[in-house]
Amino acid sequence: MPPEVIAEADFAGSTAAMIGYVGEKRPKKVVMVTECSMSDNVAVEYPESNLVRPCNLCPHMKRITLPKILRRWRR
Repeated sequence: MPPEVIAEADFAGSTAAMIGYVGEKRPKKVVMVTECSMSDNVAVEYPESNLVRPCNLCPHMKRITLPKILRRWRR
């Protein structure tokens, strides 16, 4: 994300940090720019926050599979 966009955001961070921010601050409205399923999970966990979700599909996350993780772990 461009630095000027991050500078305008109330918060920018990792997946875990975004979940923590919503859980701690409990904002009324959140624009969450992340992978679709992650924002769906946050919406279920914190229904009092109105999540605006542009729903970005991450092609790299879709390449991760359990067999591939197992192969890397066995190396």
